[in-house]
Amino acid sequence: MRPSRKAPAGCSFEGWFLVSRDIDTKTEGSAFLREKLKKLQDAYLARLPEALATLQKLSSALAADPDAEVVVADLHRAFHSMRGTAATLGLPQISSEGAIGTELMASFKSLTPDQRRQAAAATLHELAACTARIEAAGKAAMQPADPEKD
Repeated sequence: MRPSRKAPAGCSFEGWFLVSRDIDTKTEGSAFLREKLKKLQDAYLARLPEALATLQKLSSALAADPDAEVVVADLHRAFHSMRGTAATLGLPQISSEGAIGTELMASFKSLTPDQRRQAAAATLHELAACTARIEAAGKAAMQPADPEKD
C-alpha cells in the first residue's frame, strides 16, 4: 500500500511511507507525533556531549592556528548544523546558541589573517561561553517535564 502523498524533498520514499502510514493510522495523531519527537530529541541530546567535545577540540585547533581554513569551516559547519537540527527538534535554546556560534564563525571567517590573529582570543572566549550555554541548555532539556506546567 502506497501513501497518497508525495515524499518531501530530501526524504526517502520508504521512510516517508513508514511515517505517513503510522500517522494516518493513529487515532491520536498529535500524541503519537509528540512521542516520536520526544524520542528524536532524546537521541539528539544523548549525542550532544560528543558534539560539544568536537566543538572544544576544534576550538583548541583554532587557538593553535587561527589561519587554519579547514578548522574555521568545520567550526562554522558544526554550529550551523547544531542550530538547524535543534530548531527542527524543538530545542530553541540550543538552536539559538548554535546561531550565535554560526555568526561568530562567519564573522571570524571574513577577517584577514592579521585580523584573525588579533581577534582569536576574544572569539575563542565567546565560543567557549556559547558552548557552555549549549551544554547547560542540553542538560535542562533532559530534565523531566513538570506535569503542573502541562
